[in-house]
Amino acid sequence: MATKAELFDMINVFLADHKSTKRGGWAPVTKSEVTALYEIFNDLIELKYDKDCDGDLPLEFAVTDRNLYEGNHYACVPYSHAGETEAEEKASCAKAFEMALYNLEIATSKVNQLSRTMQHYAKDAKNAKKDGG
Repeated sequence: MATKAELFDMINVFLADHKSTKRGGWAPVTKSEVTALYEIFNDLIELKYDKDCDGDLPLEFAVTDRNLYEGNHYACVPYSHAGETEAEEKASCAKAFEMALYNLEIATSKVNQLSRTMQHYAKDAKNAKKDGG
């Protein structure tokens, strides 16, 4: 874990050069920049919060280079802790179920989209082969 001073230095190094966008797309991002940003976020959280008995921090995050990967398709699922009353327990479980189902819907939609694309490619390859290509 970095000290506050080391974290400030890391942030200054990270921000030393500005990346500009080209033709309206995303600005280029290097793997080392993603790693540096991850380390900055992680150190920031470690400086603020103690880890639990398992060594886990109370906050999680993901850094995604949108030049290479789609944005996060996952919504956080709340814990379905037992409530103080049966009504609270049912509501907590229902909310967790709703969010898990939403994630399944997102994943299913993405799989369907990619499946249609792959079918299109397979059809093109079959037609090219049929036409002698």
